[in-house]
Amino acid sequence: MYQDVDVSALEFLVTSGQLYLHLSGWLANWDQYPHDRATLAIFALDASGNALGSTVALVSTNGQAYAAVGTSLALQATTSNGADTGYVWSSSFEATATVDQNGVVRAVKEGRTTIQARGKDTGAIGVFGVTVIGTSGLVLVEPSANKTVYFGTTVSVSWNVVGSVASADLYLSTNGGVNFSLIAKIANAAAGSYAWTVPTLASSVNNATLKLVYTGGGSTSPLFSMAAPSRFMATSDCVFNWAEVSFPQFFAPARTASTSFIPYYFRYYGPTAIYLAASSTDNHVWVLGPPTGNQAVDVGLLTDFARVAGCAP
Repeated sequence: MYQDVDVSALEFLVTSGQLYLHLSGWLANWDQYPHDRATLAIFALDASGNALGSTVALVSTNGQAYAAVGTSLALQATTSNGADTGYVWSSSFEATATVDQNGVVRAVKEGRTTIQARGKDTGAIGVFGVTVIGTSGLVLVEPSANKTVYFGTTVSVSWNVVGSVASADLYLSTNGGVNFSLIAKIANAAAGSYAWTVPTLASSVNNATLKLVYTGGGSTSPLFSMAAPSRFMATSDCVFNWAEVSFPQFFAPARTASTSFIPYYFRYYGPTAIYLAASSTDNHVWVLGPPTGNQAVDVGLLTDFARVAGCAP
C-alpha cells in the first residue's frame, strides 16, 4: 500500500520561538501492513526558500527511481552545509522494498516506498521515492511531483518501459486518487509517451494524479496541480497565433497546440520542424529549426511582439 498525503497546508512562517504540530488520522487497511511506517519530512527554509542548516540529497547510481521485483537499486547520499561520517538508512514500506546500511535497495513486491537516509552526525534527513514493478511494467515519469499543467495546453505524459508491455489505459483523478476517469487508451505503450490535452476544470486543483493501467499492473504519478493559464501563457498564445497568420511558411498548421516545458511555453510545427517558444525566465521569444541552423535564436521581447500583434496588455 502507498498513499500520498498532502500536508502543504501545514506550512508556517516562524520568526522565533517554537512551533508545535499535532498530526492525527487513520489510513484504511493500515493494520494489514504492520511493518510499514509513515514518513514525515519537515524542512526549515529561509525567506528566499533555501534550506536552513544541513541537508541530505539522495540519488540513484543508475539515474532511475524504479526497480523490478528481485533486483536492486543503489542510492548515494550527500550532505550539504555539514559533514556526516555515515547514514542510517530505512524504508517506509519494507513489504515493498528494503534498504541496507550501504544504501542498496532490494525490490520485494510491486508498489511504492520512500527511502530515508539520516546523517549520523548532522541528523539531517534525505528521502527518495522508489517504485517497484514486476518483470515487465510501466513507470510514470511525467507529470512529476508538484508540477503544474495548464487548462487547454498539451503536455507530454511520459513513462519508462521495462520488459514488454503492449498497451495501457490512462486515467485521471482530480481528487487525490479517490476517483479516476479514463482519458486515453494507449495502443502502443512502448512509445513511452502520450500527448495529453489538459481539460478545463471549473477551478484549479492541487491534488491531481494520473494512473497507467496495463495487464499485470499499474503505475500512478505523484500529485500535481492543474490550473488556468497565466497571463504570460495567454500573451504567448496570442503572439503564436499572430505568427502563424503572418508567417505561414514557417509556422503551420495554424492553431497548433501549445506545450509547457518550464521555463518554455512553445508550439512545434511538424511540417517545417520549427519550434516557436516564449521563455518565462527572460520573457523573450525564441525560434529553433532549419531556418536557424537548428540553433535556438532569440528574436526579441515577448512584449514587443505582443504590441505588434495587437494582443491585450
